[in-house]
Amino acid sequence: MKNLMNQLQLGALPLVFAAALTAPAIADGRNPSSLLLFPQFRHSAATSSTTLPPINTVITITNTHPTQSAFVHIVMINAVTCNHADWPTQTIPQCGSYSILSSQLFPPITTGEEGYLYAYAVQSANPGVPAVSFNFLIGDCMVVDGINAPSAGIITNYSIDPVGFAAVNPVLNAPLGFSPPAFPQLDGIVYSKAPARILIPRFMGQDTAPDPIVNSSDLVLLSLAGTTTTTSTPSNIQTLVDLLVFNDNEEAFSAQYQFRCWKRDSLLNINGIFAERFLRDFTNDNPNEIRLTTAGTTKEAGWMFLEGNNAFSTSENISSPAIMAFLIENTTSGGVTKTGAELPFFIGERTGRIAP
Repeated sequence: MKNLMNQLQLGALPLVFAAALTAPAIADGRNPSSLLLFPQFRHSAATSSTTLPPINTVITITNTHPTQSAFVHIVMINAVTCNHADWPTQTIPQCGSYSILSSQLFPPITTGEEGYLYAYAVQSANPGVPAVSFNFLIGDCMVVDGINAPSAGIITNYSIDPVGFAAVNPVLNAPLGFSPPAFPQLDGIVYSKAPARILIPRFMGQDTAPDPIVNSSDLVLLSLAGTTTTTSTPSNIQTLVDLLVFNDNEEAFSAQYQFRCWKRDSLLNINGIFAERFLRDFTNDNPNEIRLTTAGTTKEAGWMFLEGNNAFSTSENISSPAIMAFLIENTTSGGVTKTGAELPFFIGERTGRIAP
């Protein structure tokens, strides 16, 4: 479906929505794969070069093959500059696991970094060797807090699985036709395609203090548009995303958001339709909602789906680009904030390219 927002006429909405949800299904990204896309890493600034940042991300890659080692090339992309950094290829033995902190992957630790990373199987530990089919990789990334305060305990903020893209050629260790630092192609020829649409099954109405229970969630967006020319770089490409947002009574609201490369932003910054007060006071909401106290206090909720509208730079234009997204939910009550995140649901297929 091209440019969903242009089709959102009131009478046509049920048909448009039905068409969106009946698109061809894709793999859910949860199968062992040859390429793993970790949609976020994050570490805060350390107080010195000899201490670990208090907020950090544990990146884990596991080789599930029973007899063969995996050689894994890791690339990290900085959210501010969109520049990439290559980590030396890691050898992971059969049934072995490799874990490392994001601050070790992306120094200097005194500045703090945020962005995303991807890892894919290559032929050997030597530099510049081809990517290969090795659909036996799984992984995890876990954002933790309190590394430098062991007396208080290390707190796991949230954990999010990487999205797996299988090599289309199933022959073990078959070359895939490209070598680092070329773009991994999510085209259904090299690796499986990216999803066409992202479905997030719930968000809570967003608050600001002094509400007793404050929901302040962040949406993480990642462009998989890549580039189709030699005169443009991923750091120059802007990606426009369409959002179709539903309240708890099937009312739909549309929004758009533009970003470069990778972005984490609060729902309230993205659009006011996510606000608790808007959903409660200015929509035909369902009164039988989430009850938080015996006094009958309720909270608003909704859901949304997203798709790429356009990606562009001064030298190119990519219609309906692939994207990735997930929601980080923050809830504060009594001065204590709890955080959670999970992969969304996917519908359809779309050709994508991961930035090098």
